[in-house]
Amino acid sequence: MTRNPWLLGALGVLLGLLALAAIGRAEAAHRGREQSRAIGRLGAEIGPLDSASLDSYRYFSADVQCLLYRRGRDPFALELCVDERGRVIEAIDRRTAPEPRIWSLRDDPSRASVRVDRAEVNRLLEQMGVPYPLPPARP
Repeated sequence: MTRNPWLLGALGVLLGLLALAAIGRAEAAHRGREQSRAIGRLGAEIGPLDSASLDSYRYFSADVQCLLYRRGRDPFALELCVDERGRVIEAIDRRTAPEPRIWSLRDDPSRASVRVDRAEVNRLLEQMGVPYPLPPARP
């Protein structure tokens, strides 16, 4: 029985691609866990969403809003960004100037394990004078 070198080569390429896909999935899961852990640590440091250190907000997009917390004289020191489902998909610590520390799952929000009460975020935004969702832009 003669073995076809083209068939063996194609089989090798296919096995290589399957291995790369498995490695990619494992890496994405690991990254999601690591980012979520760091986001959770910063969230624990902030404490309740309505903490007295809540200073302002930032609309990242129609689907993601961020709450900013004061530390010392810096009104933008800590930030938590929440999507429409209550998943905390990004956290920023600006106390590490000149470079802030950023943990983000904006590119893969399904891996976010830290969640907050989205109704509470909406209430806090409204208390700061910003309705959620934003009204449509006027022409």
